[in-house]
Amino acid sequence: MVEDYLFINDHFYNSDAKKIIFALSYMQEGEAADWASAVRQEARKQSPPSYGTFVNFRDLFQKNFISVADTADARNQLMRLRQGGSTVDEYNTKFRTLI
Repeated sequence: MVEDYLFINDHFYNSDAKKIIFALSYMQEGEAADWASAVRQEARKQSPPSYGTFVNFRDLFQKNFISVADTADARNQLMRLRQGGSTVDEYNTKFRTLI
């Protein structure tokens, strides 16, 4: 969704730094806030300050958060998984999809 917003507002978000700073501005709580702070600090260490490319930022974000979220979601689904009215084969398929 962020990428869509940036795309339709490319007249304003016309540099990688603007795109990254915009995305970081939404990371205000918990692990995301800590991660955003670390990204900002790393960018300011460089002379001149640099956030790198938006593509690299997006990849780093996904590496740090998407796989963690997917794992947690699968774990939660496994804990709630019940056979109920499903056949053993259906239940087994659901189980194997989550692991």
